[in-house]
Amino acid sequence: MSIKTDKRCWTTELGDLDKGPVPIGPYIDPDFFELERERIFRAVWLNVAREEEVPNPGDYIVKEIEVLRTSIIIVRGKDKKVRAFHNMCSHRGNKVLIEKCGKVRGLTCFFHGWTFDLEGNLRGVPDEAGFFDLNKDELGLTEVASGAWEGFVFINVSKKPSQTLMEYLGDYAPAMAGFPLAKASTCYSWTVEMNVNWKVAKDAFAENYHVKALHRRSVADALNFPDNPHGHALAFHVYGPHQCMSLGGNMDFEPSPMSLVAAKHGSGMKRYEISKGSDDFPPGINPTGAKNWIFELTSIFPNMNLHFFRNNFTTYNFWPLSVDRTLWEVKQYYIPAKNASEAFAQEVHKNLFRDTVLEDLSTLERTQSVLNSGAKDTFVLNDEEVLVRRFNKLVDEYIEVEPVS
Repeated sequence: MSIKTDKRCWTTELGDLDKGPVPIGPYIDPDFFELERERIFRAVWLNVAREEEVPNPGDYIVKEIEVLRTSIIIVRGKDKKVRAFHNMCSHRGNKVLIEKCGKVRGLTCFFHGWTFDLEGNLRGVPDEAGFFDLNKDELGLTEVASGAWEGFVFINVSKKPSQTLMEYLGDYAPAMAGFPLAKASTCYSWTVEMNVNWKVAKDAFAENYHVKALHRRSVADALNFPDNPHGHALAFHVYGPHQCMSLGGNMDFEPSPMSLVAAKHGSGMKRYEISKGSDDFPPGINPTGAKNWIFELTSIFPNMNLHFFRNNFTTYNFWPLSVDRTLWEVKQYYIPAKNASEAFAQEVHKNLFRDTVLEDLSTLERTQSVLNSGAKDTFVLNDEEVLVRRFNKLVDEYIEVEPVS
């Protein structure tokens, strides 16, 4: 972990990274994308859900994951354990569950009626006597390695994962553990399919350098101020392949009248305004102890962002569909409103968040469209874009090939 509050070179601090241009090739090359599919996404732990999405035995969700070329069932068993299975019948390969979510007593394939219990064991085969040497004990659903951290469910489709989930999360897990995630149970979510490489989308949320220009009509004045006109981060800190950016704000910022009303009636949901109170955060959140801290933007490699605000949080999951298509899942979690005033406050902040994200979204497909032109071969990065640089290095290390020029 590295933290710095004075002016020195982040690019050196975070692993003595190369300071040269970063190749564009990995963002547009189909062969490179296939290496990412096999050597990253099919090898590491991926966040797919939260445990409260399947609160009771028999509750399930189905996750279609195109980059893995599979469909995943996440189900809570009778023993209350959450498990994951490939959504594939052991008979003729049909999908066992076709609804996105629901509650069942067992899992029944719609094709020929084979039935499995909530633990994935094969329990029923119509006309069983007509099969040859059928061993039901060997024909259960194919289980996928799964685990949970702080209520987040992760899977790893490798047949023999090289690390447990906690080994993979490493020092990130204790650094962020203890934030009141479960209390923020009100969830607003949306998804968008974009014509953009997954790394272009993820890079957009790995730096604050863009705020002054792109968000000049929304949140720029809350994050930039005379002593910090370019929105330099309070700190960048890393935990193995996972990385974080701590951001402060303008203590003299005056929100809009609507935001002031919302803050008055829902102060726990402040998003771009600064609380003067003390915070009891895990050590990885606001690690510098800055009084003007606003939020912690963290990234769990490869495709999950977990953003911590005061008393609420947001997740982004960037799911590759092809070399230039990505499914972006956004979820906002709030502490449930206790009254109409707090509900109003959440709506104001939810809409402010939406407008800000729409500004971010406006750049992504435009970027991809001209990357494909071949007019430029490299990106030139500012020191405050160090996490973009580091992420590219991590991808190269995982796929173990020379960078594409």
